[in-house]
Amino acid sequence: MHLSLEQQIVCRRDLELLELCIKDTEHRFYREMLINAMQTAILDFFDFHARIYDESDISTQMPPSYIVS
Repeated sequence: MHLSLEQQIVCRRDLELLELCIKDTEHRFYREMLINAMQTAILDFFDFHARIYDESDISTQMPPSYIVS
């Protein structure tokens, strides 16, 4: 996938943050920080893809607590 210069910067930032989180094993919320950093990277990758392929019909995922039964 070809990324613009701005997207490359975002991607590099996401991966650097992920690497920092992986190394910070003494963080009191290590697991949550790691999950959050990975989710951020994944959402940015989804955004890159959606912009490249001009995808406007993007579904949103709501946490289970917001689902009305």
